[in-house]
Amino acid sequence: MFSTERTYSEPRKWIRGKGRVTIQFGCCYNYARDKNGTPPGIVRDEEVDPLPSLFKKMIK
Repeated sequence: MFSTERTYSEPRKWIRGKGRVTIQFGCCYNYARDKNGTPPGIVRDEEVDPLPSLFKKMIK
């Protein structure tokens, strides 16, 4: 479905109010420090799927 590992993510363990499923397009964003020690924020060297044309139309 998605071409990259970072496009879709979900928590390993669900705890009420402590998790979310994310689908990222255009850039990768870490909400917390990842296993490589990368701090929260935009991860500039990771690619994710481009923004689908339907979303571009909705934004306009």
